Amino acid sequence: MTAPYFRQVPADNLGYVEIDRRSLYAVTPAASGAGATIYVVMDPVGADDLWEITRFTVSCTSSTPTTAAHYVGAALGDATAANLLEGTSNGNLDFADEAAGVQLEGSRSLLTVWTGASSGAIGTVRIQYKLYRRRGALS
Repeated sequence: MTAPYFRQVPADNLGYVEIDRRSLYAVTPAASGAGATIYVVMDPVGADDLWEITRFTVSCTSSTPTTAAHYVGAALGDATAANLLEGTSNGNLDFADEAAGVQLEGSRSLLTVWTGASSGAIGTVRIQYKLYRRRGALS
């Protein structure tokens, strides 16, 4: 007898296995003017991988308040509502602990954008994540 909460996984779905826990850190170039938008892109982890982000931390040296948001994407044009993962109205210093984790396909980049930065401001982002690999791709 099968427990009512058990769900049969299709044979063609190999699933993922956690292989590591990591942290990434990235820094933007200095803002070029008052009220500037600055951003940084974190490269994909691998086509057979999945990253589950458990913590986002942002800070900015701006002398004015900023907002910060994380998107799926590799260019500023990807900063759209459809690609939004997480955001904060306090981009100068804030963090988010994700209880369930934010999953991102390994072939996708992570874009972090600050808006309202003062001239010369630098944004930094750190993410902590669990790295999963597709079962069939384990070596």
